[in-house]
Amino acid sequence: MRSATRGPVRRVGRLIDRWLIVLDVDPSTRRGYETKIRKHIRPSLGDVPLTRPDVETLDSFYAERRRCREHCDGRPLVQHRAKGTHLCDEHQAEPCTPPDPDKCRACRRACKLHVCKGLADSTVRQIHWIVSGALDHALVGKWISVNRPSTPTSHRCRSHPRLSPSRAAC
Repeated sequence: MRSATRGPVRRVGRLIDRWLIVLDVDPSTRRGYETKIRKHIRPSLGDVPLTRPDVETLDSFYAERRRCREHCDGRPLVQHRAKGTHLCDEHQAEPCTPPDPDKCRACRRACKLHVCKGLADSTVRQIHWIVSGALDHALVGKWISVNRPSTPTSHRCRSHPRLSPSRAAC
């Protein structure tokens, strides 16, 4: 994918901002899209130049979303229950051995080790619709000359209910 015009490097995050301005969807759909953009798309693709997102990049992006919704990169980490300074374990004395969240409030409230859980297939498809829609917008706006990554190969995709059959195939 090449930039159609010379000038400053345009990034996927800026493209998505522009696409959201012209997007005509129900307010609840918009809120869902904005959440997916904030939580999943912008952290991974926001700073990627528009000349970069090819099929391989997007396939690995979708695979990572299916592996872990928290974008943990496989590193061990603690899933904190609160932001800022807090006690990860509120036991006043010795912690329960083994932890018993059914009977102990402190065990229920304790910060836990992160366990990877991927996004649902439907959420990955919605993220694909967002990225694909933004790239289509870039093509129409001549930000790019070809929308090559519009057909990722490895993620499972079904048609969007409001797309025509020719646009639904992915």
